[in-house]
Amino acid sequence: AHLVLIALLLLLFGCTKKEDDSHLESNAASELNTQAQAEDSVQSNVDDPYVKSMLELWEAGQKEDAVKEFLAIRWEDPSAYREVPVFAMSDRQWRSLPRSEQLAVTKDSISQLSELRKMLFEVVATGRTLVSSGDAEMAKEHFEAALRFGEGLSRPRWFELVRDLGRAASEYAQKELTGME
Repeated sequence: AHLVLIALLLLLFGCTKKEDDSHLESNAASELNTQAQAEDSVQSNVDDPYVKSMLELWEAGQKEDAVKEFLAIRWEDPSAYREVPVFAMSDRQWRSLPRSEQLAVTKDSISQLSELRKMLFEVVATGRTLVSSGDAEMAKEHFEAALRFGEGLSRPRWFELVRDLGRAASEYAQKELTGME
Protein backbone atom coordinates (compact mmCIF):
# COMPACT_ATOMS: atom_id res chain seq x y z
CA ALA A 1 0.00 0.00 0.00
CA HIS A 2 2.84 2.33 0.83
CA LEU A 3 4.55 1.56 -2.48
CA VAL A 4 1.36 2.33 -4.39
CA LEU A 5 0.95 5.62 -2.49
CA ILE A 6 4.58 6.55 -3.17
CA ALA A 7 4.20 5.65 -6.85
CA LEU A 8 1.04 7.77 -7.10
CA LEU A 9 2.77 10.69 -5.37
CA LEU A 10 5.74 10.38 -7.71
CA LEU A 11 3.44 10.22 -10.72
CA LEU A 12 1.47 13.22 -9.46
CA PHE A 13 4.65 15.14 -8.65
CA GLY A 14 6.11 14.24 -12.04
CA CYS A 15 2.99 15.48 -13.86
CA THR A 16 2.86 18.64 -11.78
CA LYS A 17 6.54 19.26 -12.42
CA LYS A 18 6.02 18.78 -16.15
CA GLU A 19 3.06 21.16 -16.10
CA ASP A 20 5.14 23.70 -14.14
CA ASP A 21 7.95 23.42 -16.70
CA SER A 22 5.60 23.88 -19.63
CA HIS A 23 4.09 26.87 -17.83
CA LEU A 24 7.62 28.30 -17.37
CA GLU A 25 8.43 27.70 -21.02
CA SER A 26 5.14 29.28 -22.07
CA ASN A 27 5.79 32.29 -19.82
CA ALA A 28 9.35 32.60 -21.13
CA ALA A 29 8.17 32.51 -24.73
CA SER A 30 5.41 35.02 -23.99
CA GLU A 31 7.84 37.31 -22.15
CA LEU A 32 10.35 37.14 -25.00
CA ASN A 33 7.64 37.83 -27.59
CA THR A 34 6.35 40.86 -25.68
CA GLN A 35 9.87 42.19 -25.26
CA ALA A 36 10.71 41.52 -28.91
CA GLN A 37 7.55 43.30 -30.09
CA ALA A 38 8.44 46.36 -28.03
CA GLU A 39 12.01 46.38 -29.33
CA ASP A 40 10.91 45.59 -32.88
CA SER A 41 9.17 48.94 -33.02
CA VAL A 42 12.61 50.18 -34.12
CA GLN A 43 12.46 50.67 -37.89
CA SER A 44 14.22 47.82 -39.64
CA ASN A 45 15.13 47.26 -43.21
CA VAL A 46 15.68 43.74 -44.54
CA ASP A 47 18.55 45.06 -46.68
CA ASP A 48 20.43 46.41 -43.65
CA PRO A 49 23.62 44.53 -42.75
CA TYR A 50 23.16 42.03 -39.98
CA VAL A 51 25.31 39.96 -37.63
CA LYS A 52 25.15 36.68 -39.55
CA SER A 53 26.42 38.20 -42.80
CA MET A 54 29.19 39.98 -40.90
CA LEU A 55 30.26 36.74 -39.22
CA GLU A 56 30.22 34.93 -42.57
CA LEU A 57 32.59 37.54 -44.00
CA TRP A 58 34.79 37.29 -40.92
CA GLU A 59 34.95 33.48 -41.08
CA ALA A 60 35.77 33.67 -44.81
CA GLY A 61 38.82 35.80 -43.95
CA GLN A 62 37.34 38.99 -45.41
CA LYS A 63 38.21 41.06 -42.35
CA GLU A 64 38.00 44.50 -43.98
CA ASP A 65 34.54 43.78 -45.37
CA ALA A 66 33.46 42.32 -42.02
CA VAL A 67 34.63 45.50 -40.24
CA LYS A 68 32.67 47.62 -42.74
CA GLU A 69 29.57 45.53 -41.97
CA PHE A 70 30.23 45.92 -38.23
CA LEU A 71 30.25 49.70 -38.67
CA ALA A 72 27.02 49.63 -40.69
CA ILE A 73 24.99 47.30 -38.46
CA ARG A 74 22.21 48.98 -36.54
CA TRP A 75 22.98 47.25 -33.25
CA GLU A 76 19.85 48.69 -31.62
CA ASP A 77 17.65 46.88 -34.17
CA PRO A 78 16.69 43.38 -32.95
CA SER A 79 16.33 42.16 -36.54
CA ALA A 80 20.08 42.65 -37.02
CA TYR A 81 20.62 39.53 -34.91
CA ARG A 82 18.45 37.18 -36.96
CA GLU A 83 19.69 33.69 -37.70
CA VAL A 84 22.49 33.71 -35.10
CA PRO A 85 21.68 30.97 -32.56
CA VAL A 86 23.25 32.70 -29.54
CA PHE A 87 20.61 35.43 -29.90
CA ALA A 88 17.70 33.00 -30.05
CA MET A 89 17.41 32.27 -26.33
CA SER A 90 16.79 34.07 -23.07
CA ASP A 91 18.14 32.99 -19.67
CA ARG A 92 14.70 31.75 -18.71
CA GLN A 93 14.48 29.57 -21.81
CA TRP A 94 18.00 28.25 -21.15
CA ARG A 95 17.10 27.35 -17.55
CA SER A 96 14.09 25.38 -18.79
CA LEU A 97 16.33 23.07 -20.86
CA PRO A 98 17.64 19.72 -19.61
CA ARG A 99 21.20 19.97 -18.24
CA SER A 100 22.77 18.29 -21.30
CA GLU A 101 21.09 20.79 -23.64
CA GLN A 102 22.14 23.68 -21.38
CA LEU A 103 25.75 22.57 -21.76
CA ALA A 104 25.44 22.27 -25.56
CA VAL A 105 23.83 25.72 -25.87
CA THR A 106 26.49 27.24 -23.61
CA LYS A 107 29.29 25.64 -25.64
CA ASP A 108 27.84 26.93 -28.94
CA SER A 109 27.21 30.36 -27.44
CA ILE A 110 30.77 30.67 -26.18
CA SER A 111 32.06 29.80 -29.66
CA GLN A 112 29.85 32.40 -31.38
CA LEU A 113 30.61 35.06 -28.77
CA SER A 114 34.31 34.39 -29.16
CA GLU A 115 34.04 35.31 -32.85
CA LEU A 116 32.08 38.46 -32.00
CA ARG A 117 34.72 39.37 -29.43
CA LYS A 118 37.46 38.95 -32.05
CA MET A 119 35.46 41.23 -34.37
CA LEU A 120 35.20 43.84 -31.61
CA PHE A 121 38.97 43.75 -31.09
CA GLU A 122 39.54 44.14 -34.84
CA VAL A 123 37.21 47.15 -35.00
CA VAL A 124 38.92 48.81 -32.04
CA ALA A 125 42.40 47.98 -33.39
CA THR A 126 41.42 49.54 -36.72
CA GLY A 127 40.21 52.59 -34.81
CA ARG A 128 43.54 52.86 -32.98
CA THR A 129 45.40 52.60 -36.28
CA LEU A 130 43.25 55.42 -37.63
CA VAL A 131 44.04 57.56 -34.57
CA SER A 132 47.77 56.96 -35.16
CA SER A 133 47.46 57.95 -38.81
CA GLY A 134 45.62 61.15 -37.88
CA ASP A 135 42.11 60.19 -39.01
CA ALA A 136 40.37 60.92 -35.71
CA GLU A 137 36.92 61.23 -37.27
CA MET A 138 37.02 57.74 -38.81
CA ALA A 139 38.58 56.33 -35.62
CA LYS A 140 35.71 57.82 -33.63
CA GLU A 141 33.26 56.09 -35.99
CA HIS A 142 34.92 52.74 -35.17
CA PHE A 143 34.85 53.34 -31.42
CA GLU A 144 31.23 54.51 -31.53
CA ALA A 145 30.26 51.38 -33.49
CA ALA A 146 31.97 49.30 -30.80
CA LEU A 147 29.99 51.19 -28.16
CA ARG A 148 26.69 50.63 -30.03
CA PHE A 149 27.62 46.95 -30.33
CA GLY A 150 28.12 46.75 -26.56
CA GLU A 151 24.88 48.56 -25.84
CA GLY A 152 23.00 46.34 -28.28
CA LEU A 153 24.28 43.20 -26.61
CA SER A 154 23.59 44.48 -23.09
CA ARG A 155 19.80 44.26 -23.44
CA PRO A 156 17.88 42.06 -20.99
CA ARG A 157 16.37 40.02 -23.84
CA TRP A 158 19.66 38.21 -24.48
CA PHE A 159 21.31 35.25 -22.83
CA GLU A 160 23.56 36.28 -19.90
CA LEU A 161 26.77 35.42 -21.77
CA VAL A 162 25.71 37.86 -24.50
CA ARG A 163 24.97 40.59 -21.96
CA ASP A 164 28.37 40.04 -20.32
CA LEU A 165 30.10 40.60 -23.65
CA GLY A 166 27.92 43.65 -24.24
CA ARG A 167 28.84 45.24 -20.93
CA ALA A 168 32.55 44.55 -21.44
CA ALA A 169 32.42 45.90 -25.00
CA SER A 170 30.67 49.08 -23.85
CA GLU A 171 33.34 49.73 -21.22
CA TYR A 172 36.12 48.95 -23.70
CA ALA A 173 34.72 51.27 -26.36
CA GLN A 174 33.97 54.04 -23.88
CA LYS A 175 37.59 53.90 -22.69
CA GLU A 176 38.78 54.36 -26.29
CA LEU A 177 36.39 57.26 -26.89
CA THR A 178 37.43 58.92 -23.63
CA GLY A 179 41.09 58.49 -24.61
CA MET A 180 40.46 60.47 -27.80
CA GLU A 181 39.29 63.56 -25.89
